[in-house]
Amino acid sequence: MDLAKKFENCEAADHYLRSPLHSKAASFGVIKSKEGCEFEIEISGTLRCAKKAVTCLLSPVPGDYVAVLTDGSNYFVTDILVRSDPNSANIIESDVPVSISGTSVEIKATEKFNVVSASGLLCLDSLQVMASKLGITADTADSKLKTISHFGDSLKTAVKQSLMRAGSSLRIIEKGDIHKAKNTEISSEKMLSVKAEMTCVSAKKDLRMLGERLHLG
Repeated sequence: MDLAKKFENCEAADHYLRSPLHSKAASFGVIKSKEGCEFEIEISGTLRCAKKAVTCLLSPVPGDYVAVLTDGSNYFVTDILVRSDPNSANIIESDVPVSISGTSVEIKATEKFNVVSASGLLCLDSLQVMASKLGITADTADSKLKTISHFGDSLKTAVKQSLMRAGSSLRIIEKGDIHKAKNTEISSEKMLSVKAEMTCVSAKKDLRMLGERLHLG
């Protein structure tokens, strides 16, 4: 017969549970309630208050069957042996920073993977992102790239305002190039050259050509 049950509701039971011999052994019980960082656990018919040990990464919930260690004065939940709900999420919570270090770290999720934080830093020598669909949403984004290359079948951009400043620019369009705007202004400090096998300039109302000299033909 379990000695804790034999001496239940007796002063000897509390003396036994706090004895040096018992403090070195593990106890097992069911979590009855949780308040803050403390748990009320039923151990051999007796309710005990315990805290989660630092080594217990998962957060226990009422109904879980857990392992408990005591030093004679305090009780600590060290492991979760059986979940009250086998389908419940395994949650890791910590009030202090958590660090994972290793030669190789892999995180795999078969269905969904979320990362939520107020701020973050990703520092890598090389990074590859592969996805069938990729969406990026941000109120403000700054990008500083020494060289950028894009290869794709289609590139679409829809913005309210666009500004590009470059030392030199080269555009090669193999097929048609269509430009549509309400007003278009082209300004060149030195020379503006338009060359084509056939050039057509048309205006509904006025066509003006100004210059010190005009050469036609």
